[in-house]
Amino acid sequence: MKAITLLAVVIFILPLFPCSFVQGQGTIVRKEGHFVGNLDFIESSATYRQRPNRITRPSYMGGFPNEYEENRITVKGMVSAAVLTMDWWSLFGEPVENYNFQWTSTGQYYVSVYGGMAATISRNQLQNYPDLLLRFDALKPLDIKFVIYWRHSDEAYKNNLHYSFSSSNRNQSVTTTITTGMLFEPSGKSPLSVPGIRQGKGLQFINQLYDGYQHYTLSDEAKKTWLAEFNKATSIKIDAFYVTEIRWPVAEMKAIAELYSAYENGTKEPTPMEQVSKAEDEINKLSTYIENDFWGETVEPEDSDLSTTRVNGKYGLVNKKGVTIVPPIYDRIHFSSQTKTSIAHSNPKRFKRDNFYGVDFFDVVVYSDKGKELFRVSNAQGFILEDVNCLYIRTPTSAYMYRLKSFEKIWEVAYTDSYYSRGSIDGFRGDRAVWGSEGINVPSDIIQGVIVHEFMGLDNRGNMIVKHHVYGVTESQDVRFIGTLKHN
Repeated sequence: MKAITLLAVVIFILPLFPCSFVQGQGTIVRKEGHFVGNLDFIESSATYRQRPNRITRPSYMGGFPNEYEENRITVKGMVSAAVLTMDWWSLFGEPVENYNFQWTSTGQYYVSVYGGMAATISRNQLQNYPDLLLRFDALKPLDIKFVIYWRHSDEAYKNNLHYSFSSSNRNQSVTTTITTGMLFEPSGKSPLSVPGIRQGKGLQFINQLYDGYQHYTLSDEAKKTWLAEFNKATSIKIDAFYVTEIRWPVAEMKAIAELYSAYENGTKEPTPMEQVSKAEDEINKLSTYIENDFWGETVEPEDSDLSTTRVNGKYGLVNKKGVTIVPPIYDRIHFSSQTKTSIAHSNPKRFKRDNFYGVDFFDVVVYSDKGKELFRVSNAQGFILEDVNCLYIRTPTSAYMYRLKSFEKIWEVAYTDSYYSRGSIDGFRGDRAVWGSEGINVPSDIIQGVIVHEFMGLDNRGNMIVKHHVYGVTESQDVRFIGTLKHN
């Protein structure tokens, strides 16, 4: 199981919440093996109301924490809507988790310093100062920690499966805390999310037991019982969910307010328009991380005003005036003139089984042709599928497809130990009869495709057995399973 542990989630002791929960607040039915729910923190907000399996918090429980203090700086009023998307399933008896947090700004915030300044800053106020507007739009939480209270459906109690608990008390919930492994983006943007398995064979997936009045420590045996039921459950109930900790960039929020005041008072000259582009580049460097693959080579862009530069063995991009657009810090950089995007990758990490060859995965960044950072990921390989305008990301255990313009995730699939076989892509540009000889009938509307590998074990000679699964992409960016190659 070591190979599929993408997120080593460390669990901390949960603070006690002295309140009762509305039982059966949200039931999630397992579909295609997954429990997927959208936990909406602000019941009155309509922003995420159309999300499937939307579960809200009753107003008496309070909404999303909208005030934060650090170093005597207080900020509040930033969030108008917030949702945590959870996806739970089982793999070889262990719970797999994937979380994605999105939020929407109110368009303003209040900031104050103890014994000093206080101001409300709105986005509308900053329209005349593009540098401040860019900094405002780049604001995002530095970190958020969550806890989810949940339990099994009534069938578990009817069948008296809870022999480690009080089977007569249907109000018992367990807590699952999310404290690490998540990425956060500015308002309205969806961050990359990667599924993971915690250490401890699932025992860290469950933290405490709650009976409606107080919390109790669970033994490992009790947790194993609950996990066994989770693996068989057809539905679960979410009783409550909270933010237990949040951090905002208070120094940056204070700086925006102070600089706005200085601009308005005439004590400081506003940033000239010609420097706005530079400010945007600096802000984008603060984005979270993502990765690319070894497939990309150092290629000089065609039909573009960008060219490759090399400094001390590292590669970047410069424009016709020699101004650096992408810093020369990457091992390779590949520019696609068709999609006007580039993929840069660095910091290779080798994944290897025993004496077999290893496969490198990288830190990968996708840039626009203006040098704006669009996407980041780590421990992955990335490919630009030019004919369908998509980004294909492969991690050691999963594969993902994103639209290049919006970077909306449109497809994902997971296979065991997929990194033990070398990655490949194929544009289906050749003779389709070749694929037919491999047992693959490529539909006429498929334009490009990818091959995802699944490690099946070793034969009696110690050779790897690998399945090669083919997925095709249509012009409308629909991804479909095509078939599995005959050969290993």
